Amino acid sequence: MAKIPPTDVHGLAAEVCKKPYRCALPLSLPDHWVRPLVRDLREIEQMKRGDTRVEPQMAGPLLVAMHVTRGRMSERGLKPDFFFSEGQMVSWFQMYQYYIEREMIARIVGVRMVDDEESLYEALDHEIDLLRSCPS
Repeated sequence: MAKIPPTDVHGLAAEVCKKPYRCALPLSLPDHWVRPLVRDLREIEQMKRGDTRVEPQMAGPLLVAMHVTRGRMSERGLKPDFFFSEGQMVSWFQMYQYYIEREMIARIVGVRMVDDEESLYEALDHEIDLLRSCPS
């Protein structure tokens, strides 16, 4: 099995995060960003499940989380001022992991579910609403 390197945070920031937040959504990301982000999110999941053999690289997923959340909040007319608690960050990572893995599979098999994009926005808005409901 080929080992995919961690996300190049500097490259991600330069290529994706200088663009509108929608460019960082799974459907819009080029393959060379999907794979390392999936890899990083998998390692985060392993660590959360108690695997002490991994030291996950969180910088790439965290950069995407901040960029997407700020962009979506602004689009919704909300002040993009928030703080991720550890639990909220894990929840956001799980949500994004679900959708980026679905996108990876869709690209491999050539079949995309028609409601994935709408479902992603609903999940993203849910995460934002949770962020807003918790005191900073």
